Order: sequence, then structure tokens, then C-alpha cells
Amino acid sequence: MLELAKALAKNDTKFFGGWIVAGVEAHIKGNAVRFANKTVLSKAHKAVLDVEGTGAFGSLLKKLRVFLVLPTEANTAKQPTSSEPPQGRVLFAHYFTEDEVAAYTAYTGDENIIHKGPKPIVPGLCMAVCLQERLGLERLDWRISFLNTVRTGELVSFYLADGQITAYLDKQPAFVVKLL
Repeated sequence: MLELAKALAKNDTKFFGGWIVAGVEAHIKGNAVRFANKTVLSKAHKAVLDVEGTGAFGSLLKKLRVFLVLPTEANTAKQPTSSEPPQGRVLFAHYFTEDEVAAYTAYTGDENIIHKGPKPIVPGLCMAVCLQERLGLERLDWRISFLNTVRTGELVSFYLADGQITAYLDKQPAFVVKLL
């Protein structure tokens, strides 16, 4: 997924001015040798970007579809805190550090201003890459919905239940990965 994130960052630079990831579909079936990206939709406050990775003979081996939103007052409010404790089996917990975010953004070329400065927002794909690596997955089919932003220094706990992985900040869901 890290290669897909790197290819994504080569898209139109206007998406690095405060846009946030609202959702991602990721499909990885093998190693790709060529990557191409395109803007599928670009409106005032929402965009859809695709990255495809193909093999030596042109077969589609990796695909990433990213749904972006440009925050407004109406869509920046945090989701209400759940009164229920997280459900399922704990997979692991992780503190994302400023150094980790800086290394991710330097490698991928993600220059979005929201990932800079003190206590930056952790890139959604950085968290997805962490999850993929911790689970040791080379192949996957995921649909990820980002519900709340995560900042560096916050503890994110990953739980598996009912065919999905939910990442929590305390009792508040940060994002949900549906295993397709």
C-alpha cells in the first residue's frame, strides 16, 4: 500500500492544501511494476482519486481509490463519543509519532499542510500502512471509512470484530476497515 500512497502523492497538488481522506478502497493482489493515477472527480469540497498498479504484462495487481473532502464547518465536527467500550479482540495499540509522520510524508511525497507542524494529523494511509504491516498482509481487499482525525501522540487501539477492524481513540472510533 505504501507504493500506492507514493503514486497518489504525484496527483494534482491542489489536494495538499488541507484536504482530508474520508474513505479508501484498497485492493492488493500482487507486486506491481508500473503505477498510474487519475482524478476521477474534482468538485469544490470533494474529490475521488484512483491509483492503479500493473504487472509487467499489464494485469491490474493493485488499486487504491481515495475519497477526499475539503473540510468545512459542517464536516469537521468530531463524531460523538461512543458510550460503549470497544468490541472484539484487541489486535494491537500504537502511538503515531511526529517522526513517523515525517518519515511517511518524506517517502511518499505527501505535502499536505495538515501533516506538518506540532501534533500534526496522522495521514489516513499512514495508519492503513501500519495496520497492513502489523498484520503482515501482502494481499488485501479493504474498504476504509475515516470517522475522526488522529493526531500524533494519541494512542490508537485496533480491534477485530464481525469482519471488520476498528481503530479507536479511547472509546471513539477513528476509522473502520471492512474486510471485503
